[in-house]
Amino acid sequence: MSLYATNLEKMAQAVELMAETVAAERRKRERQQQEATEDPTEIAAEAAPSAG
Repeated sequence: MSLYATNLEKMAQAVELMAETVAAERRKRERQQQEATEDPTEIAAEAAPSAG
């Protein structure tokens, strides 16, 4: 019975770790998307004054 409890605890820890990993990857992707959408705007804003 203690073997079952130990395995159950390890599985719960693994599930928690996976959830944290998925959340971290999601934040990383969102940050990259946000930076990607901001970059063209900044480039256009910098190019407009120099073109004028």
